[in-house]
Amino acid sequence: MHEHWQEQSPEEPDPFSDSVEVLLSPQQFEWLTKQCEFLRIPKQQLVGDAMEEWLCRYQMRVMPRDVSATIRVAIDEFIRRHREEFL
Repeated sequence: MHEHWQEQSPEEPDPFSDSVEVLLSPQQFEWLTKQCEFLRIPKQQLVGDAMEEWLCRYQMRVMPRDVSATIRVAIDEFIRRHREEFL
């Protein structure tokens, strides 16, 4: 079962499109929700941080075609790499 998550922020336009639907696993969605509540930041910001790190790590200059799948992978890696920094 996957959670559908979509969030837009008026102060930070989505660089990929007007909106991106991301299918997260229940564990990813729970982690993202918990961290964002604790940090008091929008989910879009934390997902953006994960994507920025992922794109830099893999020296990506262009966003892959399947944005949703890429975000899921980036979030998984972000969670693993920063496990000790978060709840």
